[in-house]
Amino acid sequence: MANSDFDWGRVPTGPDLPVTNTGDVDMVARQIVVLDTAQTAPGTHAVKLPTADGGGIAILVEDIPRGRTGRAQIYGIAVGIADGAVGRGARVRGSNTRPGGAKACTPGQAQFGYALQAAADGEPVQILIDRANNA
Repeated sequence: MANSDFDWGRVPTGPDLPVTNTGDVDMVARQIVVLDTAQTAPGTHAVKLPTADGGGIAILVEDIPRGRTGRAQIYGIAVGIADGAVGRGARVRGSNTRPGGAKACTPGQAQFGYALQAAADGEPVQILIDRANNA
């Protein structure tokens, strides 16, 4: 089945996380974000796009303009955008080369989850969120 034939619905396993975009740019749905430890966001969690390849705390459910609040998914199956070719079952991480994209991990990098099917660069990819350090 081609990626274009797939039903790209997400499968959350709990409530979405309220987040505030404390980064320097507007963010769009399907981007993987990291916790912004230098900022606070009362009532929500401060997030930004990765500035270095690796990890991720959540994936955005909706577009979030800079300084605004929105929703992100932290558990379940989410839909991201591949940064480079991603193989089925590959461990993926947040990318800074395609901001918030899902990029294949190399040993020792923090992972965000597992790709549930293969995807070419720029294609949607379903991700089973399963974070780990130094995977």
